[in-house]
Amino acid sequence: MSPETALGGALRRVAKDVWVWTDTGERELRVRDLTLRDLAPSYRVIFRGEHHLVEVPELWRKDVSDPDVEEVLTHLLAEQGRAADIYAEGLAELLDDHRARSRGFLVPLEAWDEAMSRVVGCQWDRADEEEIMARAERARQHDREQHDREQHD
Repeated sequence: MSPETALGGALRRVAKDVWVWTDTGERELRVRDLTLRDLAPSYRVIFRGEHHLVEVPELWRKDVSDPDVEEVLTHLLAEQGRAADIYAEGLAELLDDHRARSRGFLVPLEAWDEAMSRVVGCQWDRADEEEIMARAERARQHDREQHDREQHD
């Protein structure tokens, strides 16, 4: 799906968190941007020196199910990641030892935020799903009818 359209072309993104129906141009207030940040794991941020850094575990792939997130994280770690011993979240709690460390990467928070802000689609609250899907079908039907009229003219 192009991040510029969604629901089979029924919605079009025109600005940050602004989606409109393609058949009427009417803004859909219940729809907002879906970014990689929404799909990515939430890792610990530390302050070291003058820099905020994201601690990414070496086995980060087990935390990722979205292919776009995996692609961006792979690139981000190759370009910006620095191998380091990081806080062993989970293990440290299990051992009751806040000094426990594991292998991982440090990524500048600014680079992380920039990469994770990429829009990959749109989202809405589950309570609005049925109405949004019905509205999308009406928009697609309108677009099909308009296309058919143009073919016959």
